[in-house]
Amino acid sequence: MMAFGDTTQPLPPTVVRALVEAANRLGDRQTYTGYEDITGNPALRSAVCADYYQKKMDIDPSEVFISDGAQSVSVNIQELFAPDNTVAVQNPTYPSFVEGTLVAGRPLVNLPCREDNNFVPKLPDEKVDLIYLCFPNNPTGAVATPEQLQAFVDYARSHQAVIIFDAVYSAFITTPNIPQSIYEIEGAKECAIEIGSFSKSANFTGLRVGWCVIPQGLTIKNTVPGEVKYPNLLR
Repeated sequence: MMAFGDTTQPLPPTVVRALVEAANRLGDRQTYTGYEDITGNPALRSAVCADYYQKKMDIDPSEVFISDGAQSVSVNIQELFAPDNTVAVQNPTYPSFVEGTLVAGRPLVNLPCREDNNFVPKLPDEKVDLIYLCFPNNPTGAVATPEQLQAFVDYARSHQAVIIFDAVYSAFITTPNIPQSIYEIEGAKECAIEIGSFSKSANFTGLRVGWCVIPQGLTIKNTVPGEVKYPNLLR
């Protein structure tokens, strides 16, 4: 099935050795640690910042949350938002974005990706609350220019919408002027959540390790940083 990407090569030997060492530490009373930090291993969060976001994007480890793969967080994160929020999704796209929206009962707006728009959709014609963007896109492989991403960020900021940006395939972008992260775009830290994964770049599909970035600058209307109003955060 298109849009479900799996790997065919084994884990790198260095990763296997690290996994064995970690398991051995848990099997020793002197080095056993119990539950991990609720937001994920601090060293891993710092490494994600250093390797994927570097200094130019200024992402802090406190803004990174480790998950059991990108799929779960990309769907479950909808539960932070009001049930009547309208969700815009690229078409075609990763099926879980559509399935998660339909199961949750939220209104769905398709953003067509066709040859005549180079498989990069235009902005929504109507007001939406959540926008799923996946670049490089799964399954088309299309990438977005800085100008195209800036247009979506500007839309989100002016319409009080939140972008859920799937950057799982970002490691395959090698062209210097094509953004690997939404946070390379001005204003994105105020309106975008980014999702990443080791599945595609490091053959981690069998281990399910991913993350999401929620910047401190992303705040919901009528709240202050750090405030949580569950279950209807966004209206």
